[in-house]
Amino acid sequence: MSLNSLGYIILFMIILVMYYLIPARLRVYLLAVSSIGFYILWGIPALCGLLAVTAMTYISAVIISASQDNPASRKAALCVTSLVIVFILAAIRMLPKGSIIVPVGISFFSLQAIGYVIDVYKGKVKAEKNFIRYMLYISFFPTVTSGPIQRSDTLLARINEDKEFGYDRVRTGLLMMAYGLFAKNFVADRLGLFVEKAYSGYETQTGFVLMLGVIIYAFQLYCDFMGYSCIALGSAKALGFELPDNFRQPYFSSSVKEFWGRWHISLSVWLRDYIYFPLGGSRKGRIRTLINIAIVFLVSGIWHGRGLTFLVWGLLHGVFRIFDELTLKKREEMISGSKNAVVKTLLKGLFVILTFAAVDFAWLFFRAESLQTALVIVRRMLTENAALYSLRNGLYAFGLSKKELAVWFAGLLIVLAVDLLHERGIHIGERIKNCNVFLRWSVYIVFVLFILASGIYYYGYSAQTFIYSGF
Repeated sequence: MSLNSLGYIILFMIILVMYYLIPARLRVYLLAVSSIGFYILWGIPALCGLLAVTAMTYISAVIISASQDNPASRKAALCVTSLVIVFILAAIRMLPKGSIIVPVGISFFSLQAIGYVIDVYKGKVKAEKNFIRYMLYISFFPTVTSGPIQRSDTLLARINEDKEFGYDRVRTGLLMMAYGLFAKNFVADRLGLFVEKAYSGYETQTGFVLMLGVIIYAFQLYCDFMGYSCIALGSAKALGFELPDNFRQPYFSSSVKEFWGRWHISLSVWLRDYIYFPLGGSRKGRIRTLINIAIVFLVSGIWHGRGLTFLVWGLLHGVFRIFDELTLKKREEMISGSKNAVVKTLLKGLFVILTFAAVDFAWLFFRAESLQTALVIVRRMLTENAALYSLRNGLYAFGLSKKELAVWFAGLLIVLAVDLLHERGIHIGERIKNCNVFLRWSVYIVFVLFILASGIYYYGYSAQTFIYSGF
């Protein structure tokens, strides 16, 4: 069951009402049962994989915690657990895409489980003795399929807290969910129609149309994954769990380094804390720092999927980050050294555009079915552009009417406008919250009706799965 489906919305509302009606001591069990029930809908093999990773890391953490005077046992438990999970993930990468025996979200909850065991080993957290609570930490239904990857000092710590009903918190959580549904179902899925036809017909489309497809994919992917994160974090918030953001307006970044501090933040932080820092981080000289950066992005590429396309995507970001490391100080000095506010703004805007261009070029390899496909698209964009012809004729070859083009373009503009306001510190939810009750509820009702009237949910509609659920 996908988080953007009508079934999930109905199920979540039932769980939410029950959660605040039952005694606080029983809530963890309600969420644990709900999480297992939610996950079992993906199939028994998937559930077996989830429970295996959960049991293995639970036992490992308990052994590590109980072996304070036996460093060898502690290290053996950590190494064996990590190697087994890495081996499982590597083996899964060799299976056919879409195989029914691959547990959904295993790439996410496995990193979460390994991070927990490492934190216990380092003494940052104590091993959770209650298996039900730990199982809920790994299988929490809003985050289990595509993250965000949680840390033991956030989600696990808050499982043990009593949470009273808070009207403002629940309302904010539900609004986050509604916005996530809008970003995914109304914007990302519509953009995906154009992207799919561009990439699937790459041999016959003009270079200009392919370029548009590459650019639009960047926004499709963002709206898709950001939409998921909003639904997941909004669900958690309504249930009383304050989880860290996973996105912060990434396409307003002026460097690739800044981009990775705003995009898929939970994965970036995990790679930083459990790979980059243990490798030495930036503490062992410039050359070692650059090598560590390259290793981290190579691992990120491998984690995202098998095949040369993901490897190239990771290596490209490694190259971009190394370039940042060598030039970022100079670029920052260019901006801060200018006394003219207009020049500062123009320089910052230029660096934002260049950063987006670099990230978007890497997305081409992320999306393409093969390296050969990606290279053909690059060649056609450079040598067979035909921009004027495409503007006159090409766009409607996708079967999209003027009305449909206007609709998805308007949806994209809304997302970009919201991001721009957030970038400037203006949070629409807070502004609406401060309006009088009549205006506030009018906005809520109109927004919900708009989502329903826009054709997102109707008889026979099948919610499109999230892109990152395949990783």
